[in-house]
Amino acid sequence: MLPVVLDDVQKRKFNPLDLINSELWLSAINVVADDADPIQNWDDLSPNDNDGQQPTEANRALYKTGILNGRSVMRFDGANDSYNLSSTISLTGDFTVIALWEIVIEDIILGHDDQGNYFNPFAANKWNTKNATANVTYDMPFTAGAFAIVATIRTSGTITVRKDGVQTDSKAHAGTFTFNRVGERGGGLAYLNGDMPEMIIYSDAKAGTDLAKLENYFGSYYGIGLG
Repeated sequence: MLPVVLDDVQKRKFNPLDLINSELWLSAINVVADDADPIQNWDDLSPNDNDGQQPTEANRALYKTGILNGRSVMRFDGANDSYNLSSTISLTGDFTVIALWEIVIEDIILGHDDQGNYFNPFAANKWNTKNATANVTYDMPFTAGAFAIVATIRTSGTITVRKDGVQTDSKAHAGTFTFNRVGERGGGLAYLNGDMPEMIIYSDAKAGTDLAKLENYFGSYYGIGLG
């Protein structure tokens, strides 16, 4: 695990590792590169060292500086850019996946080689979660091409979807979710097309003060209005 380099003011406010049960934390915060460099390894900032790896240079996202509230992002081209995680993440019970990215319909933020586990904006104003048990679609109004903070939280078999700090829908979705790809569904079927500054996964359901801290962290650090 690399040391987390947050600016002093933001670190005093909140560090995502202050919350327990972190599974993955990918962020452009800790990338050391020049603007427009293709990034081979996207280092996991959680204690799990589950780094995103891309050995093929043409399939690497670009590191871009000063894009969102002066912060850096990882730019995925929608054609072949993606990362393979060092280890598969298996979410069997409660979980929280919170990510900030530039939403485009049919984008894939998380996927698996089996092509049957993924999260994505399915259609206009819809969010989709897919695993071997079911394919569930939720209402989630969004503006294509705009950045949004999306939290997907499962509590006792029910998934709640939140956008920019506001709940948009909630439906039952049981079963295990397995992910080993970032920015790709698997088998080259669909990719992430746009900028992603950050994504965090926890193996529990964040709620109350902890969830507010997470959403406020994303909102304040990247200049995204909540509510």
